[in-house]
Amino acid sequence: MGCVPEVICTDLDGNSEADIEKEIYACEQGSIVLIHAHGDNMDKLEKYVPRFKRFVATTQARPFDNVYNFGGFSDGDRCAFVAKEFGAATLS
Repeated sequence: MGCVPEVICTDLDGNSEADIEKEIYACEQGSIVLIHAHGDNMDKLEKYVPRFKRFVATTQARPFDNVYNFGGFSDGDRCAFVAKEFGAATLS
């Protein structure tokens, strides 16, 4: 859409390779990227996570070390939980 989002919440598994490339590009441009790990996306995590310069790791299980659980089940509602956690005034 011609803009770089401030925050991206993704589990990488519902996205095409082109979409993931856009997320990597957005990260390079300054987007905060939260990458969600679960049992069904390990192949995508192994393939793409090393290409992200920086990211926040999330899970829907018990958090540990630098892996966080902000709540939510889908990418969209996880993003809303993160926004709430950090006091966002709006979501768009």
